[in-house]
Amino acid sequence: MKIFLRGEKGAGKTTLIGKVLEKLSYRPGGFTTRKISKSEVIFRNLISGREFTFSVNEDPGLIAAKFNDLGVEALVEAVEYSDIIVMDELGDLESAAGMFRMAVMNVVETFSPVLGSLKTDRKNFFHDHFQSARGITIFDITPQNRGTLPAEIIRMYEKCI
Repeated sequence: MKIFLRGEKGAGKTTLIGKVLEKLSYRPGGFTTRKISKSEVIFRNLISGREFTFSVNEDPGLIAAKFNDLGVEALVEAVEYSDIIVMDELGDLESAAGMFRMAVMNVVETFSPVLGSLKTDRKNFFHDHFQSARGITIFDITPQNRGTLPAEIIRMYEKCI
């Protein structure tokens, strides 16, 4: 089961992922990203706890190098040590990191379950690819479904156990 959440900034993608993980008895691996200021974001490896901070104003090559190093490491560790791989979130900055992008695609093609989120403010490689890929379910988060979506996603994962 591979599920990705899509929604505008502030729609609750990360909160929803947290609610789903709280209820499942899966050991999560992968990564989360969290905005800490208008331009700064923290990337966190869910297994090792390693973090890196980047600014959206930073040289795109430096950001890509961080994802190609620590981002790939987070996914490799997740495949080895977790029951569910979390990728929160995938967007244009992550798309620009070639090795990281390949690692994400490898995980999505070979590992299950996966739970992730996609940025919707811009088209990017992940958004475009997952939109048309078989075996991937994408939920658009809205104010109307935000409260009921966690239970629906949990039921979907529990059916796969």
